[in-house]
Amino acid sequence: MASETELIRDNKNNIAITLEKYLFSYGMTDEIQEALKEFESWLRSTLVLTKNIIPHNIVLGYENDKIILKIIDGLGSKSYLPFTYTSDFFASRYVERRIELMQSRINWDLTGRKGNWK
Repeated sequence: MASETELIRDNKNNIAITLEKYLFSYGMTDEIQEALKEFESWLRSTLVLTKNIIPHNIVLGYENDKIILKIIDGLGSKSYLPFTYTSDFFASRYVERRIELMQSRINWDLTGRKGNWK
């Protein structure tokens, strides 16, 4: 396993803000909805294993004036058994669950953080 270090910047060359900060400032914009769809597609196609994807662990980068979401923490599988590392079937199910939990967490953040987000 390798890691990569990158300073992610916004479209004005400032250090990128987190998805959490963006959502609290601007809400669920069309631009963020599109970026989330693309991020989910990327997760599904690469089968990158993550822990729960929480908005403060995602930052907004930009490519060609378009928001690109980048995960900055929480890589790796929470699974006790290593099936997700050896089987695309199990990895795919695992990634789908992480996407569902991410959507739940975003909704919880946007609705006042009442109750349990899981």
